[in-house]
Order: sequence, then structure tokens, then C-alpha cells
Amino acid sequence: MSDLEQIRPDLVLGRRPPGVEPELAAVRAAWAGLVGPRAAAVSHPARLSGETLVIVCGSAPWAGELAMLRRDLELGIGAVAGRALALRFEVGDVPEAPTS
Repeated sequence: MSDLEQIRPDLVLGRRPPGVEPELAAVRAAWAGLVGPRAAAVSHPARLSGETLVIVCGSAPWAGELAMLRRDLELGIGAVAGRALALRFEVGDVPEAPTS
């Protein structure tokens, strides 16, 4: 048995990945309706960082487009999430939408 297992077995055994926050799950489910299908294909609500929703975009131009819609998005996201969230746009890899 390793030293870590002796000290904190919960860190090694039965470890589960963190769950998705309910607000983030709600925004992800409503994302295409909030931004439209074209923007939803190239962007993704990635994570919550405190009171900020981080949205990953496939390119800088898309990040800029969504940033210009910030006020409308904040209102729609706030209604879906149940609380006001600031938005931050990052360029990165966007996961592919699941196919039915």
C-alpha cells in the first residue's frame, strides 16, 4: 500500500470525475437556441469559473461575433441558468455535437 493510500484512501480509491454544475448543464442544453445553429456549431459553454461562464469558440472571429452579442447572451443565459453570469470567450477546440 502506498503512502498516499494510507493517508487519504479516498483520493485513490473510488475517485469519480467532478459532476457538471446544474447551471452549466442547463446552458449547454439551451445553447443552440440561445446563439443559433451556426454559432452553436463553432462554440461551446465549457465551464464555470466562479461567477463567469467560459465559452470556447473555434476561432477568434467567432469569439468576436459572440462577444458583440454579450448583453443579449447574458440575459438569455441568466434566464436559463437561474442567475446572472459574466461571459468570457476563449479560442480553443470545440467538441463535436452529438449525432442522433
